[in-house]
Amino acid sequence: MVRVGAMGLLDLLGGKPTPEKFGDEMLRRFRATPGITSAAIDLAAFRIDYTDAAGSKGFLQLANAFAEYQAVARGQREAVIAKYLSTLSVVSESKLTFEAARPRLLPILRHKSYFGLSELSMALSLGPPKEGAAAPRVPRKDFVGDIAVGVAIDSPQTMAVLSSAHLQDWGMELGACLEAAMENLRDLGAGKFRKLSAGLFVSGWGDSYDASRVLLTDMFSRLEVRGDPVIALPSTNQVLVAGSHDEKALERLAVAALEGLNAAPRQLSAMLLRLEAGRWTPFVLATPAGNRLEGARHALLLRDANDQKRILEEHYKKTGQDIFVAQYTVYQSKDTGETMSGSVLTIGAVSTIPVADRMFVVHPQTKEVLDVAWEDGARILGPKLRAEAMFPPRVFVEGQPDEAEVAALRAVARKVPGQG
Repeated sequence: MVRVGAMGLLDLLGGKPTPEKFGDEMLRRFRATPGITSAAIDLAAFRIDYTDAAGSKGFLQLANAFAEYQAVARGQREAVIAKYLSTLSVVSESKLTFEAARPRLLPILRHKSYFGLSELSMALSLGPPKEGAAAPRVPRKDFVGDIAVGVAIDSPQTMAVLSSAHLQDWGMELGACLEAAMENLRDLGAGKFRKLSAGLFVSGWGDSYDASRVLLTDMFSRLEVRGDPVIALPSTNQVLVAGSHDEKALERLAVAALEGLNAAPRQLSAMLLRLEAGRWTPFVLATPAGNRLEGARHALLLRDANDQKRILEEHYKKTGQDIFVAQYTVYQSKDTGETMSGSVLTIGAVSTIPVADRMFVVHPQTKEVLDVAWEDGARILGPKLRAEAMFPPRVFVEGQPDEAEVAALRAVARKVPGQG
């Protein structure tokens, strides 16, 4: 097994712009935007904090904007900046009534990291909530696997994501807003799929809500595929469909999904889903292209876990907390090309570690490394691993393994190369 990075698997980023130069340009443009009274950049968190004329504070996380900026041709970069500057109009959306917003609500599918990192950034930027107030949240519900469903307030220029503040102001529950959003989605029009090749179809709306249409499961029954519909969702603007009994089309589906992930400035998911009895469930494709797609899934998590690690480290540095933020790592087999993930638990260190396929328990004195399946490590260490409310998922190490627990870990560990 060899360790790899997210860019080695997906080649998601490219071009010569640097985060520093991009951040400086965005800050300059923020300060020139009417209605913005102050703006400052936090390069460590890669975020711009700003205040508007009404005194409302906000921030823009720059990671997605920078990824899009790098991914497009030089002549299209101004449009990317303009698009993200247009999100400043979201401040005014907080004053909408539910009646005014209702016809503009639409469901959105996003990787769970999108919501998790947004909440983490908000929580750390705004500080602890006032007494009796809840921490800021981005309301959503789980869909399947690493995908969740939220609600957008749509407009011709931009898309504002429904916040917990909206729900509180309106006195509404997420379920009622999602119901209204689904009604509006159905009103957008009938299904539009075109054939890419024999047995393989692709969505054709191109309105940023292509992926949302998978919530309308009835339209997939009209596609001529062999077996149950199997889909890939590489981006919000692309849905690929093949049949569960069509091996050749499924392999082309996986290849097209990989191409879509590489081309998309903002990836949605590398998972495949199968429609069974009206419900989407994870689908595993055990082929070379399927293995590469699984590698891409790990790569997306690696990218997001690295962003999460950077944000947490900056927070602990500012607050003077001596907490080690363990890294999420991805490994690839030289023989099969299969990938797996791992994280390190160092005995004696106060730490937060990402949930992964493997847990590497390191004894700093003896240099012993115990390589165990995550499920085994979590079972043996039990309450010493406290789940943290964030995504990508992490656990906080509450206490250190005792001798009996280390012996139990050793009994289920697999041999680490180079270790006797």
